[in-house]
Formats: sequence, structure tokens, C-alpha cells
Amino acid sequence: MMSLSKLIEQKIDSIPFLRENLSDGLVNTSALARKIKPELEEKSGKKIKDSTIIMAIGRLPLSKHKSIEKKLVNLIDDIGDMVVRSNLMKYNFKNYLGIAKNQSAFLEKSEAFTDSFYTVSRGINETTLLINAQLQQVLEKKMDVSKILSRTDNLSAITMKLPENNTEVEGVYYYILKKLAWKSITIEEVISTTNEFTVVIKSSLVSKAFDVLINLKNG
Repeated sequence: MMSLSKLIEQKIDSIPFLRENLSDGLVNTSALARKIKPELEEKSGKKIKDSTIIMAIGRLPLSKHKSIEKKLVNLIDDIGDMVVRSNLMKYNFKNYLGIAKNQSAFLEKSEAFTDSFYTVSRGINETTLLINAQLQQVLEKKMDVSKILSRTDNLSAITMKLPENNTEVEGVYYYILKKLAWKSITIEEVISTTNEFTVVIKSSLVSKAFDVLINLKNG
């Protein structure tokens, strides 16, 4: 049987952003205790006093979060320029025999286009290509369009240049995505290299998302 403190920690970590808000003193712990009490009693199989839950919440290791947050803030201050690309399209293909050959033919042909942009992400069962709209006809000619699972138009991408030490700090991507989530900005795709991070969103949200990301340094 899991201990009460572990049950409480597990529950808090299952609610987005709750641990951060506790760390910042933004949560009424008495109200939180009352809210999670029924579930805790059901899982533990016994009655629990509100005061017991409140004390357990107070003993949560929030100082570690503060330490990580400080490192994140220092890293965010060193984020470089941001680049916005618009008029993008996303194709999601079911993986099929010959897709690598078709993809190679598409990439070779796309090099002839000035200012062409594309990214490729291959998973176990599907492959996603993000392209600018000028490459649409080339892609649909070189790839097997009968294997398209979905296509999304009117997308934009915002790319951030990250400091070289970004891989040494926990939670970099989480910190960025959290800020976007707080503003109800949905993400169509996330693309990353070692020192670059790109979010793909609907073009209608690009101004709102850019404002969020450009103000990351202000917390």
C-alpha cells in the first residue's frame, strides 16, 4: 500500500501546474485538501483528517522546484533570436514500403526552390512532413498521396535559438510549453534540434504565441 504522502504527491503531480502554484504560494492548501480528500480516502481505504492532508502538502519538496526554476530563468534570459515562418502545411503519412525513396526524391526536387522550408519526423507507424505551401505540388507528386492520414493548412512556425547549455537544464521545453498552455495556445507540432526549438501553431494564433515567447524573459 502506498503511503499517504506518496498518494498526495502523486495526485498533485497529476494536476497540471499545481506543484508550481504551490511553490509560489498561489494555492489555498485547506481548499486543496478538501478537494482531494475523497480520492485519497478511497485509495487508502480509511478516513483522513483535513489537517493531516494539509501537513503532508506542507512537507512536499518544493525547494527543488525553486532551484530548477532559477536555472530555467537564467537560461531563458540567454535565448537568442526568434524566426517566424508562415504559410506552412503539415502532411501526416502512414509509413509505407518505399516512403524513404519517395521522401528522398521530394527533398532533392525541393532544393531547386528558393526559400524552401521543410522538416521531416518519422515515427514507428507514421511520418510527418512540414513544408511551406510552395512545395505542395512537388510533395504530392513525389509521395504516395493515398497514404496521407491527415493534412493541415494555414500553419506558422516560431523557432527559438537556445543557449548551448540547454541540454543541461531540466524542464526547458516544459517551461516554454507551459507558458503557451496558460494562454490557451494549442500546439500542432513540436520540432527540435540540439540548440533550436520550434513550435508549429495555427496561423491565427501566431501573434498571440509570439507575444508569449518574446516575453518569456519577463517570467
